[in-house]
Amino acid sequence: MKRIFAMLICCGALGFAQEPAAGTEKTVQTGTAPAEKRQYLQRVIEVKNGEVKALGNLLTSLSPGHTIVVPHPDLKVISIGTYDPEFLKLAEEIVKRYDVARQSQPAAQEHDIEVVAYILVASPKGTAGDALPAELEGVAKQLRSLFGYRDLKLVDSALIRTREDHAGEVSGSALGLVEGASKAGPSDYKMGFKGAEVRAGEKGNVIELSNFHFYARLVFEASPGPGSFSSTVSFETDLSIADSQKVVVGKSKIGSGDQALILVLTARVVE
Repeated sequence: MKRIFAMLICCGALGFAQEPAAGTEKTVQTGTAPAEKRQYLQRVIEVKNGEVKALGNLLTSLSPGHTIVVPHPDLKVISIGTYDPEFLKLAEEIVKRYDVARQSQPAAQEHDIEVVAYILVASPKGTAGDALPAELEGVAKQLRSLFGYRDLKLVDSALIRTREDHAGEVSGSALGLVEGASKAGPSDYKMGFKGAEVRAGEKGNVIELSNFHFYARLVFEASPGPGSFSSTVSFETDLSIADSQKVVVGKSKIGSGDQALILVLTARVVE
């Protein structure tokens, strides 16, 4: 009997050891999910006009933990996976607010530009200047006043018409009309510019001609005696010409006498 009673006491002690201590809760695993388990939510938001990548970056910066935001620019959508239903609402509101078409900037108007070149031959003697066209009277007056030229003759005029931001070029051979030039020699010229731009000035449009270049080659009869010699004129510069203003852009001595080749340019915007 004593042995059996001792065994019962030991069993009773083991039973007391398995009970929870006073003041603690007992957790029982039943195999079922907890009542407050959060649901993983997924949403695909369409982007019609906005920048998909930029909106995706914005949502990522605002997203809570355990949230995945993936922009798909090719599909124009943003996919979101999250446990937070409030973030889904916020994401939809943000996309709705910023999913707008960009305001396109009006295309800059390209102007048509006309450049007219007048090639003059000037000399301190003679009266050929009386034959100058009326539009060159102001230039002729200045040339006579500044350089003492009495004889001014229009050898040729040329027109270059182009679009803004485009190049222009022209050539001719009328320089054979220069006094003393050999009829057998190839007297010719060419001129042009790499680009043209119109900007607003204080008193109207200003035409900018970048890398304007002029080249002329004249062949003169040698005096005295037979034979010939050539005379070349060339220069290159950037020009700014007020709309419809006439500007002397080059003057160079030619031949063996006192003649000079003068280039006058005018430019205007053609609406």
